[in-house]
Amino acid sequence: MDDTTTSVPDMSKDDSYDQELIANLKKQVEKLTLPLSSAEEEIGNLTLENNNLKQSNEKLQKINILYKKNYQQPCKKI
Repeated sequence: MDDTTTSVPDMSKDDSYDQELIANLKKQVEKLTLPLSSAEEEIGNLTLENNNLKQSNEKLQKINILYKKNYQQPCKKI
């Protein structure tokens, strides 16, 4: 039998590295959360504006069609 003993490797360095990595990742997540929230809010605002513009466009297209129908007919003499 071999008389050499094996010791547990020093994991404190790995543990401190892992803790630092976790801390850095948490900071990154926090740093990115605010811009993400702002971007989501802006997307919501732009979606509402886009829908309003679509409705306005549809309304104006209908009015345009009515004008074209009325003015394409020859004028009646009274």
